[in-house]
Formats: sequence, structure tokens, C-alpha cells
Amino acid sequence: ITQAQINTGLTTLNSDCAPICLSFFICKQDTIYNYEYYKFQNPKQIAQAENTYEIPNMINIYVVGSIIPPIEAGFAGKVDNIMVLSHSCVTDGKCWSHEMGHFFSLAHTFDTSGGLEFVNESNCATTGDSICDTPADINPAPVNGACQWIGTNTDPHGDYYTPIIGNIMSYHPSNCKTPFTVGQLNKML
Repeated sequence: ITQAQINTGLTTLNSDCAPICLSFFICKQDTIYNYEYYKFQNPKQIAQAENTYEIPNMINIYVVGSIIPPIEAGFAGKVDNIMVLSHSCVTDGKCWSHEMGHFFSLAHTFDTSGGLEFVNESNCATTGDSICDTPADINPAPVNGACQWIGTNTDPHGDYYTPIIGNIMSYHPSNCKTPFTVGQLNKML
């Protein structure tokens, strides 16, 4: 990963968070010469990295080769001040902002941990991502390379899914990226 790639990711993150006057900068940057972290084992190595390298009162971002298990692009702690980004995440136009969204307690648009969100929005405040201006979504999402929804998927009421294609907190392709919604920005605040 080059410094230019890191700077580009940071610029994109700042652009995505600009509507709420939130910006980030590199306060300190170090290289950790520890081959063990190249394939970062989540969650096994989180405590070890924090105890050894954490700088208090900052968001500590670790850039690693890959994250296992399961293989994922990045993750952020909701209670820690840590983000771990794989090389593929650093060079992805959506990943930094997605993980920072998790850092600020945003869920995926397709989240079902609190129940399945209905397309008619009758339960949008308590299910899915609990944000009503992000329509119900599913994963995997039937989105083609031209950023078009090609699915005929329906919710339990028989209503067709019509999410915001490319929402930062979705798993839609990165080239389909759209900004955070007002509801997501307000929740981050």
C-alpha cells in the first residue's frame, strides 16, 4: 500500500463525512514490523494489537494484508477506538467510509439482527439498520455492473425491494457508491 493510496482513502472518507462537518487526518503514522499481523486474525489479535500499539484518544487504524476468519475487507470496533483495513479496503472507494460508519454505530442496510425490515417501512425504526431513510435491503443484493437492481425479491408481505443502490453501508459494488443518507449522518452525530 502506498502513501498516495492511504491519502486517497482519507480524502474520500472526509468527503463522505463533510455534510456533518466531520473530518479526519493522520496524527501519527508508524510501520509495525510484525509479520503476524499481515494476515490479521479477527478477533484473536485485536486485544494484542491494542495492548501493544494503541494510542489513546485517537482512532487507531491498522492496515493489514488480509483479515481472517472470515475473510473480510475491514472492521471497526463499536466500543474500541480501532479500525482494521485490509489492502483491498484501503484501495476501495467505499470501504473506509463503510468501516467508519460502523465505528459510529451504523449497521448494514441489510441487517436483520433486530428483525427483517419490511419494504413498506412499517417497522423501519426498529428493524434492519433502524434508520427510516434507508429502504429495506437484502444481501446478497442483485445489482449488476451498471448499478441497476435486477432482482425480483420480495419481503414477507410480497413487496419488492427497491433499496438505494450503492449506499455506503450496503454490500453493493463500490462503483455504485452513493452518499450517507441524512438519517445515517444524524445517527453518526
